[in-house]
Amino acid sequence: MLIGIIFILLFVLASGGQMCFNKFYQQNVENTLVSHYIYLLVMSFLAAICYYILAGFNLQIDTMSFIYALMACLVIVACQILTLICMANVNLTMVTVSTNAGNLLWPTLFGMIFLNEKISTTTIIGIIFILLAFFVPFIFNYNEIKNDKTTKIGYIICILLFLVSGHVNSINKLFTLSNSSTSNSSYLSWINIIMFPLVLLAFVFLIKRSKQSLKILTKNIDFRYYGFVAIGTVIGCFGMLFSFEALARLDVSLYSPLYSSIYIIFLTIVSRFLFKEKLKKENYLSIGLALISVVFCSI
Repeated sequence: MLIGIIFILLFVLASGGQMCFNKFYQQNVENTLVSHYIYLLVMSFLAAICYYILAGFNLQIDTMSFIYALMACLVIVACQILTLICMANVNLTMVTVSTNAGNLLWPTLFGMIFLNEKISTTTIIGIIFILLAFFVPFIFNYNEIKNDKTTKIGYIICILLFLVSGHVNSINKLFTLSNSSTSNSSYLSWINIIMFPLVLLAFVFLIKRSKQSLKILTKNIDFRYYGFVAIGTVIGCFGMLFSFEALARLDVSLYSPLYSSIYIIFLTIVSRFLFKEKLKKENYLSIGLALISVVFCSI
């Protein structure tokens, strides 16, 4: 179990680092559907190459693993787009809480219902606290959400992000339980190999529908900042390997609460001290609830 927790900590550092680079990108690139598609193209292309190299240039995959890769790909695309939109409307702490509340709840329920994993009373208490951490900002900012359109949109996207996040962990857990001959790196490479042409087709469709040239659609985009996306993607690739090592050693119902709670705390610290975002009392309350969640989920 201790080794599994160590891999979770390494995954938090890697995925948190990727989130920071994505935040740098988001702060400097216009928040449009075009920029989001380019982001996904850069990310999926580089990730496919990185995992291909880590797989020893072996992309062997069986049918069931390919299906899991396709399912994971669709979830990741939805999560990435919603995350980028969220970061443009709310602070990084709120984005992190929304993402990881979903990362905690849905895989835990999945493990309990479909994998017959036993969930302790302390884990249930931890889940309750992490969900409270998610809902606290909504309660404190109810009037602002009700009266301000921009704030309302930001929080609606946060809810959508909460509903979508976490399902990829359940899919990845199914892959690790399948006893497939496909390596983790090969599986992850295929997720991005599938993603690239799907995003490219959607991007081409967007260009044709807009009836404008690519040059006009991208005239306000500074492509230098996609370097942050590239760096974050490489770091994230190694992070996913740590995630698979943790999933192989821990039940998904234990992995999800631990990862989500630690990740929220880490990104909140980054939000406050690196990005100098102004945190309100509800943000600090969310951090406190996340800390309590870590304690209960670790018992």
